[in-house]
Amino acid sequence: MWFEGQDNSVPQHRQQVEEVCHRFVCPSLATPSDYAGWITAAGLEVCQQTDWTEQVARTWEICQKRVARTGVRHVAKLLDREQVDFIDGFDALLKAYRSGAMQYGAITARKPAA
Repeated sequence: MWFEGQDNSVPQHRQQVEEVCHRFVCPSLATPSDYAGWITAAGLEVCQQTDWTEQVARTWEICQKRVARTGVRHVAKLLDREQVDFIDGFDALLKAYRSGAMQYGAITARKPAA
């Protein structure tokens, strides 16, 4: 899942996260620590937190190249602005990953034994 980076005190990071949220129609993001806290507060035990940001970033790089190669952005302009915003969001997402403003990963949890 998408996470906000751990250091959300950097103003540019906040702007990058907000841009990604806007372009990908996501109301907000939280840090992995926030999610771990909510999971624990719900009575579960966090087993593992995994950061896959580096691996997932490659997917968005491929998407960018395909958009550039195929010219699909020009076709999207004919459809509607939301399509263009989504496509332009690839760059925003990669910038957020590279700056540390965002992460992609997973948290696994379990219900404690009775």
